[in-house]
Amino acid sequence: MKRMLIFVTLSLPFQYSCEKKPIFETKGNASMISIIGNIPDCDLQKSDCSFQLPDGSVYNINFSVRPVIPNRLTDIYLKGKDISYHPFAIDFDGAKMRMGFNRPNLEKIELDINHGRFTLPTCSTRTFQWKTIILFRDNKNKISGVPFHFEVTKK
Repeated sequence: MKRMLIFVTLSLPFQYSCEKKPIFETKGNASMISIIGNIPDCDLQKSDCSFQLPDGSVYNINFSVRPVIPNRLTDIYLKGKDISYHPFAIDFDGAKMRMGFNRPNLEKIELDINHGRFTLPTCSTRTFQWKTIILFRDNKNKISGVPFHFEVTKK
């Protein structure tokens, strides 16, 4: 009986971490966030990716280490001029499975460079698809985002 209780107690945090919903969800809270761009046909696991916002500003996103693997601290750099939209965070979630709240802040480190750090959690699958959204605030404090997807393989 004690062994069964210990197993249930230890497995609950893991299950909860894989199913917890993020605050910003592009489907459920569509009124809270406007999608303003897209990163088409780019694999951040292989190269930097660029995208353009409605105000004409162009951003480049870069992971410091490739490939990104679970449980390893990774730096993210977002380079571009803040004209009307100001990046403030990046939201990570599983494309097919909830992976908990994972939203590192983006801090301005130079005039046109924002930086953040993240660690992706490990779940039960060897290959995992991530849906990610770069969050921006406009001059009226409205939140907008640019989504992208990438795949991570556990070693």
